[in-house]
Order: sequence, then C-alpha cells, then structure tokens
Amino acid sequence: MNNNKEHIEQDHNRTAYNVHVFYEKGFDKSVSRKSIQWFENFPGPIKVTLGRAIDIKINPDGKLKWDHIFEAMNSARLEARLNYEDFVFLITKTPNELNWFAACDLSNPRNRFGHSGDYSWVTSAPDHAIIAHYIIGAIFSGLITESGIDCDQVWHEGLRGCFFDHCAEKWELGIKLRTADICGDCMEILKYSGATDHLMKQTTDIREGIRTLSINTSQYLDNEAPFSNWPFPVAITRHKIVQSLDATHRFMLMLDHFDSLIRYFYFANEVMNGREPQVIERPSLGWWVNELSNRLDAREGLMEVIRITEKEKVVKLRNDLKGHGWAPHTEKSYADEAKRLESILTSIENLLKPFFESHKLLVPRTIRMDSSGAFIAEADILSGSNILHPREAIRFQGDPRHTGITSPNSIYLANREMSQFKSMSPFFLSTYCPACCHPRILVSDGGESYIDVFMGHRVTISNLGNPEH
Repeated sequence: MNNNKEHIEQDHNRTAYNVHVFYEKGFDKSVSRKSIQWFENFPGPIKVTLGRAIDIKINPDGKLKWDHIFEAMNSARLEARLNYEDFVFLITKTPNELNWFAACDLSNPRNRFGHSGDYSWVTSAPDHAIIAHYIIGAIFSGLITESGIDCDQVWHEGLRGCFFDHCAEKWELGIKLRTADICGDCMEILKYSGATDHLMKQTTDIREGIRTLSINTSQYLDNEAPFSNWPFPVAITRHKIVQSLDATHRFMLMLDHFDSLIRYFYFANEVMNGREPQVIERPSLGWWVNELSNRLDAREGLMEVIRITEKEKVVKLRNDLKGHGWAPHTEKSYADEAKRLESILTSIENLLKPFFESHKLLVPRTIRMDSSGAFIAEADILSGSNILHPREAIRFQGDPRHTGITSPNSIYLANREMSQFKSMSPFFLSTYCPACCHPRILVSDGGESYIDVFMGHRVTISNLGNPEH
C-alpha cells in the first residue's frame, strides 16, 4: 500500500462527499429519484443530487463501449462545471461491452457507472436500491484508488458475502445484497483509505435497509448481536473476529480480543472493589493474567477464567505464534489453532457475560439542571461495537457528584441502576487518537501508553491533555 497521507487527511476532514447522478437517455427518471432518496432517508456525509439524461453512442452490437460511457461522463462533468473532488455516477440501461454491473474510470476514479437492468431473477431488491448500492461503491472505489491501492486487487473472486465480492456469476449479487457486510480484510483497507466513521455509519444504514428488501424472512431474524450489551472495549474486538474470514487474520484478532477481555476485566474488577489499578509500563499478556489472578477471590466463580486460561496455555500460545520467534505463514497453519482458540474464548465469554452486563461504561458529555431542579446528564453509552455511541439522558434528584460523577468527558463505570458511578480515569480515556485524529476510546497500556481498541493504534498521551503519537 502506498502512503498518500495528504489525500487521506483531506478525506478525514471532508464534511461531505458530493455525488452527481446522471442517467442514460431513456432511463426511467423516477427510479433515479428513488435511488437518491436512500441518501436522504439515511443522512450523512454522502450528498447526492440528480443531474440530466445523457445520450450515449450505442455500438452496432447493441452494447455500450466503456470509452464512450466515460467520455459522456467527462462531458457532463465539464458542462455542469463540477469540482474535481465531486463524484459523478452514471446509470445505464443499455448493457455494456464487458457485461459488468458497475465500473470506475481508471483515468478519474471519481467517475463510475452502474447498469440497471432486470435483476428480478437475482434479487427481490428493487432497481433503485441496487443503484444506491452502486453509488456507495463509487465512493469506496474512489477512496481506495486515490490512496494508492489497486482496486482490482481488492475485489474477491470467490464469494465471501462481502461488499467487494466481484460477482462474476451474476446470481452472486443477490448473496452480497443479503449479507450487507464488509469482511474484516476490506474494512482495514477502507480505514487506511480514509473512510470516516460517519461515512461507514451512513453506508451501513443504507445497506442494511437494502438487505431487508433482499430477503423474505426478516420478521424471524434476531438482529441483536450477542455482544451488543458488552462494554465497547471488548465488544469491538469480538466484532472484528466476526468480520474476518482469513484464518491467520482471525487468529491474530482472537489474541487481541483475549487481551482486551483480560485487560478490561482487570480494570473493572479493581475499580468496582475500590482499588487503584497498578499497571507497569507496556505489560505483557502474562502480566495481565497473573495480576488478575492475584486480585480475584479464589471462591469467586470468575476465578474459572484464570483456570481456563492456564489450562489451555493461552499466553504460551500467543507467545509462540505471535510474540516470539518465527511463525508459520500459511493460512492452513493457523486454522486448527484458530478453531481451538475460538472455543476457549467462547467459554471465557460465557463466564464473563454476567459481569459485563451488570455494569455500564459511559461518558457524561453535558450536565444541566431542568425546570424542576433535577440534574440531567447527557451521556454516551459505551456498549456494543458501534463506534458512534448512543446517547442517553440520565436524571438525578440530587447533585451528580454525590453519585461519583465529578467531571464531564471522563469515562465511568455505572451500576445497573445508574445510581453509582466509579471513575475509570486515567486508565480509560475518551479523547482524540493521536495516530488517526479521530475521537476514540483509549485503554491504558501502562504509564503514558494507550491502545486505540478500534484501530489497534498504540499511542502516547502526555499529561492527559497533550496527546502525541
């Protein structure tokens, strides 16, 4: 991957991705309007406007040449005096020479067309939903290409149920629409390419809406993930495992998740019991396990977490295959260990689930008094794996400081009744990650070292107010 830092920083700071939609002459304009409505119903950084019909030369064989398509798009771009950074998307009704669903212009990755035909034999999703899917693809492909990555290397030839499945077999499009997912490998590429959290949230909302039009059994689905009520630092690391299909990548993510489980358990257990956590600089995984073992009461059921960890030699497994010496490089080498580790993690998660769900992790953002004299705290609830944390109003009859809340923007551990709050500072921080300049939840790695559990960045926070990478 080439490093195009300037481009990525520009897109991090972009307030909108402007897309101008044109359509081939003769195409139903009402379908174009409905495709744009998806982005109005699920607002976010993608702003879509409808342009005019375009006449494109049709070959004697009844198909469109790609060169003619892109020439027409560039002419429309010039005529409308669009900015270079604007995206242009063209809806075609005539089949193209290579019979592709959609493609971008290699000379200008912000030009992309998508074909709208009879997809009823592939999916129950209407044409306007499929076009909205293609428009999202225009944004993703443009960002990836401009970050120095060859888009052809990103598309999956095999079927993964990922947005970037190539769908050489046309029926595979229906599978892709029904999954509405992006595999963990492609998520990493999108993050590298500058896809912002708000962009991912908007596109996820739209694609989830499209998914429900692509299936017949939505009324029977349980849409809530098992980790939706877990604290964010452990829910996000579990979600990453779900997203990845590559055995090697999954294995590494499982080790990160185990680290996150033990680390969070240690900090929360110490704070709940009124103790000040003592953490050395850059502790090893073995240090976290030993320290937690020393802090747990042998009579507690949660001591079983330590017994499983020691019995299954998880720390040794991590050191042998990730931390020390040479490691095997083939996916098959990790497949058996990944399967075994997932079973171990499931056992540990089942033990910790009641512990996770008996408390809430949250960040009070503002505290005010209403007309009745009660205090109202607007707090971000750090549960589940969504990085855009839901906000909740918490009502206090007395001074919130009496319950333990002493300052906004600090992270607290609250009991189930939301009547007692214990500060997790400075071991958990809600601040900007110095590595990516996004608001993140950072978890202590000892001293001034912290880990951004969403991106995996390891950063330094000096004096808690002057972050530096």
